[in-house]
Amino acid sequence: MLFNDYKKSFIVAHLCFLLSLCAVYFIPTIASLIGDSVLPPMNKHLRFYIIFIFSLVFIFYLLDLYYCNKIRLFESGKSILSGYFWVSTVSVMVFLCSSYALLSSDLFEYSLRARMLSLYNLNPYLSVPVKIKHDFFYPMLFWKNTPECYGPLWVNIGQLHSIFFKNNMFLTSFMHKSILLIFLGLSSFSFYKLASQLRIKNCILLTVAFFMNPLVIIATIIDGHNEIAMTFFILLASLALLRSRYVLALFLLTLAIQVKFVYVLIVPLFILYIFRDTSKKMLLRFLDIITGAVFSLIVVVLLWLPFGKQSLLAIIEYYKNLSLNFWFDSIPFAVYFLLDKMGVVIDKYNIATLFSIVFVLIYVYLLANFVRRIKQDQKIFFTTVSLILLALFITNSTPFQAWYLLWVIPFILLSGTKTRFLLVFLLSYFFILTFWKRMSVLFLPMVISYILVQIYSTKFVKIKGFLYSLEE
Repeated sequence: MLFNDYKKSFIVAHLCFLLSLCAVYFIPTIASLIGDSVLPPMNKHLRFYIIFIFSLVFIFYLLDLYYCNKIRLFESGKSILSGYFWVSTVSVMVFLCSSYALLSSDLFEYSLRARMLSLYNLNPYLSVPVKIKHDFFYPMLFWKNTPECYGPLWVNIGQLHSIFFKNNMFLTSFMHKSILLIFLGLSSFSFYKLASQLRIKNCILLTVAFFMNPLVIIATIIDGHNEIAMTFFILLASLALLRSRYVLALFLLTLAIQVKFVYVLIVPLFILYIFRDTSKKMLLRFLDIITGAVFSLIVVVLLWLPFGKQSLLAIIEYYKNLSLNFWFDSIPFAVYFLLDKMGVVIDKYNIATLFSIVFVLIYVYLLANFVRRIKQDQKIFFTTVSLILLALFITNSTPFQAWYLLWVIPFILLSGTKTRFLLVFLLSYFFILTFWKRMSVLFLPMVISYILVQIYSTKFVKIKGFLYSLEE
């Protein structure tokens, strides 16, 4: 008999997962039939339909991984089924590259700002989209009076699709997503190398769990967010760090920061890791840091040089103004709202300042703990990065979106955190629902779900065994 019951169940589960992803593809078509837009706000009927589809995707994702593990799919001798898995998965992902943006207009924002530079010879850091109202991407935008806010490396990557397809919106978007799909593949390969370096037993299955994470797929391939490009560089930098190739690690870290700036927060971790490596002489470590810093500075100068000093000052001013924004969908705002309802009047900016102080205290503590424990276990690096970014998410009072979770997902999966897969699964599911309810509202049911699964998984051997297979 070619396939036993578990193998048949795997084939069905994987097919259902891929079909549920294809159902996401057709949501914009359904929205147009009922006269609605997929980009929020949406009417309640469409929202509940999207929640239903997203829930199916996550359920089949879990079943898919369960049966992958059950039949030991990626071990030798499973060539037919593993071939079915990879060919079907990649084919569907390529198909999804042709989809319309679902939960965000950022796909069009990236494309138009790239066209400002490549087609209209405008500096995207000093000009705003409203200057080119005639461009066919302009009606799709939300941030029409906002200049470029990402690093110059991303701006240059973004030029590629706008150069090749100047007058075709579909092909421009398709190439943009295809580039991101390549970054997803490269990120997954880097993730696998890191998992192997850390001697994680089920490293292939854990890599697949990252590669097929529904939030990662929807944010990257359907909505076209650039987080995965930054993820590739930071994972590669982390791999170089663990292999004691420190100059390369600092160089790659700089590239990650020049896509999006958030990873500047973990620069001290890289420096502390190098200083704590006693396998090299102190002089050699110091020279590595100096050399890496010089190369990084050269890269930064070369990337910013075409845009000029004013562009750098403009991006600093942009984030300075952004820091004054008290985002309604944040934990600090939820605290402010509850206190106000209780009759406790505290200025909202004082609340934001208090949470910023809390973040700084957590950050300093995590750095100190990292220095103390790094010699014992390399996973503490990934645990510390995860905790820093999660602390940022909780204490941050500026605009925060679901796809920002991609900053931290690979680090949680590579950390020493118990039930790390469960944590990532619940974070991904509840964060993707923030198009419907505020993050501060969904935070409580997510925590409750995490606790309940922890408790009841001990009573169900199959659930416990599956979760454990991803935690080893």
